[in-house]
Amino acid sequence: MFNINPLNKSILVLSTYRTGSTALCDILSKQFDYENYDEKLFYNNMCCEDIINFLDNKQIVFKFQSDQIQLECLQKLVEKCFIIGLKRTNIIEQIASFYICDMTKIWHNTFTMSDLTKQKNIEIDTNKIEDSVRYMINNFNLFNECKKYCDICLNYEDIIKNFSQSKYKQSTKPINYQQLLKAINETFLQIKHNELEHNQS
Repeated sequence: MFNINPLNKSILVLSTYRTGSTALCDILSKQFDYENYDEKLFYNNMCCEDIINFLDNKQIVFKFQSDQIQLECLQKLVEKCFIIGLKRTNIIEQIASFYICDMTKIWHNTFTMSDLTKQKNIEIDTNKIEDSVRYMINNFNLFNECKKYCDICLNYEDIIKNFSQSKYKQSTKPINYQQLLKAINETFLQIKHNELEHNQS
């Protein structure tokens, strides 16, 4: 279990995609006996004021990805929530995970599901890889703007050992996973190089 104290506030998990945020919400809801709303507040299209009113006299666990919440709203939620920032140290593997999920449309893996990517190759589409890399870089930048409002920051690599306490588990990698990582790394480095040249010109 995690050594945190939400001080009777709701718990907001603020993350970028593919950091184990779904499993973390599940674990925290059990640890603190809070109802787990996961991404419901986002998918219910609640405005910031509605979220704040909803959290009055209520302790829940919920999450937003960094591109799902405005900075102004996050500032207002500081009083209502214990905010946990969640990131991933290995961003190439993180982008690969996002790419695989986007290609397969399988975003979660539970202990009751069969691993549909196991023993299969994943298509390596250079255009879609570039789209994924650019999308995730934008998410990283947004997260970096928001993380100053977090009470604590955790890493995916540190929480995966706790996944057994949730119903979620890591997804099995496709056969050609190493080739995918290589393609993503090359695209990532090229985009960052182009950004550096642009900023210097």
